Amino acid sequence: MKKIQKLLSIVLALILALSVLTLAGVNAAAYEQDSGSHYLLPTGETLATAARFALGETVYGAIIANGRNRYRLNNDALRDITFTVRTDKALTFTVISEKAEPFKVGAQQYTTYAVEIPANSSDAVALTDVPVGNYFIQFDGKGAAGQKTEFCFRAGCAGLPTLRCAINHKTMSLTSGDTAVLTLSDLSVDSLNHYWEAVDNPLTTDIDERKLVSVTDQGLVTVAFPSNQLRFDRDLTCVVRAVFYYSTDGNPTEDFTKSCTVTLNPPNIFLDPYVTSLTLNANETKTIKATTNVKNASIAWSSSDETVATVNSLGEIRAYEKEGIITITAAIRYNGEVLRIRREIRVIAYGAIDPDPTRGLFSAKAASIEVGKTQELPCTITYSDGTTAKPDGKNVTFTSSDTSVATVTDKGVVKGIDEGSAVITATVTTKTGTFQDTCRVTVNDPLSGIPKPIRKFVRVLIQIVTALFRIVIALLGGLTNK
Repeated sequence: MKKIQKLLSIVLALILALSVLTLAGVNAAAYEQDSGSHYLLPTGETLATAARFALGETVYGAIIANGRNRYRLNNDALRDITFTVRTDKALTFTVISEKAEPFKVGAQQYTTYAVEIPANSSDAVALTDVPVGNYFIQFDGKGAAGQKTEFCFRAGCAGLPTLRCAINHKTMSLTSGDTAVLTLSDLSVDSLNHYWEAVDNPLTTDIDERKLVSVTDQGLVTVAFPSNQLRFDRDLTCVVRAVFYYSTDGNPTEDFTKSCTVTLNPPNIFLDPYVTSLTLNANETKTIKATTNVKNASIAWSSSDETVATVNSLGEIRAYEKEGIITITAAIRYNGEVLRIRREIRVIAYGAIDPDPTRGLFSAKAASIEVGKTQELPCTITYSDGTTAKPDGKNVTFTSSDTSVATVTDKGVVKGIDEGSAVITATVTTKTGTFQDTCRVTVNDPLSGIPKPIRKFVRVLIQIVTALFRIVIALLGGLTNK
């Protein structure tokens, strides 16, 4: 019994393997291809919007069940046409005459002819005496919802020449203002005409689609120069192609195309050295070289505040003695128009020359003063250009280590408060750091022989007597003058 079960397991495994191989074979034979020149249209599209194809061209496609694909063929001469259709699942194949001019299938005339194509088959539909005009080829999918049917078809006829041509560039990379020439060669049919067009042209929402990329009848491709209305900041692509057709009754019949994919590089400004900010002292200069990839364009330099720093046409930035933070801008100038494409440099200007923190401030390191007296400490600020200045209450900060002994004003005037000593510190703050200098002040008290508790009383008494004495002197002087 176990041997039978084992044998059945082996048989089932073989069946499963064969099934997988069969499915793989069916999938490998499926028509999962794309000619690259046709677009499948959803159900509901009008016949006029069907994708074109040419006699002698093989078209590959896929369709969802209950969906519909349409293609258009222009027949420019009375001829016999044979459609060969292959499909992996069943579908309906229909030929429709646009002008309802009848054609023959066998002995019967039709303006619309439909045939069911079985799954995994190749069928041929022969049309005879097909009049000049447009014809629509329609495929209708069948099967369960969501089922995909793959197919390919070819329309052939006797005496149709093989179409062939070569193009000099299949890809190109261009920048705003650039031009390039596309040329054709090895054309197999001398009478085959063509015209050039730019398709999938970017930036078509707000502007005319020919404004960014254009092509002349001679194959000259031009990328428009940027403007404030036409600008882009990333790579874009556009297809430029030659469309070939037979010249019949004046109505072009599209047969095949030769294309070149053009990569459009955005306009840019390059700085050397590349900087986003600069720090400059008064009267200091720095040169930044700016170039652009836009052909026949120049750089327009500007300063947001020329009283702080200026910039010339060569990118030389000069700071003046006024302190501030400004913006230096390099923009693209094309045909007299300054574009919004620009680079900005933040400039920090320190302005006037800072005090030199290596020079001394106080002319003496020590001084003495009596209680109640005031004295200005000799103090000088030396600048890096050799000039000097006295304290003005802003450029130097003075502090006392003990205000109960001596105080100091913002201009360096010391007053004795009580007997003792205090250190007076002068501080200069610059943009590169700070510098300090000190002077020790000794305060002497003439009343040091009197006990401290009564010194204040004695000082007040002396002040009163002195004041009275001055009053008496003033009165006597007045009487003498009389």
